[in-house]
Amino acid sequence: MSHKDKKKLTPLIKKNKIIILLVILLLAIFSLIVVGFFSIKEQKIQAGAASNTATTDSPSITSTEMQDFPNTVQGTFTGILNAKYIKEELDPIIVLYVSSRLPGMAMIYYSQEKKLVYGTPQMVINDISLFDGAQHTLTYSFQNPGKQYFSYDNTVLSQSDFHLNIPSLLTGNTVGVSEKFINPHFGSVEINSNPNT
Repeated sequence: MSHKDKKKLTPLIKKNKIIILLVILLLAIFSLIVVGFFSIKEQKIQAGAASNTATTDSPSITSTEMQDFPNTVQGTFTGILNAKYIKEELDPIIVLYVSSRLPGMAMIYYSQEKKLVYGTPQMVINDISLFDGAQHTLTYSFQNPGKQYFSYDNTVLSQSDFHLNIPSLLTGNTVGVSEKFINPHFGSVEINSNPNT
């Protein structure tokens, strides 16, 4: 190939490279548009599913998993616990509820000891059966200042003075968690600012 032929090919190669780059650029833009379209469509589908879940007759944990006590002055947690546990054998420690609004407030079931620990300050109920083949209604209520109560199947089993834990960085007494949690074994949960006594 002579030098003249190479000079003739050079502009064609440059044109082809530019065309190839433009095609690649157009394909990239097109793929971003398609991905964005499907992302928006997926968000609309999820939003529709969430609104359908919230409007069904039987409340579900998906409609309540973001709930927490509305304030630190007074509130009531009422949850209907499913009759059976997801596994045949119960885990030794089952976290039922954790509040991020009330530092240190958690409801924890120790299945081997049949013991429930909850509240702030913590209270203990011994010989309590959960996941025994029957649904159980668990209610925790507090008033600050005032009392805290725990009811099992609409019977008050325990009460004590309520004291809000205040985290202290000076003493290292850090309590509470940044995330709230509602165990998915609750068939329904209601949390409001009305203390049930």
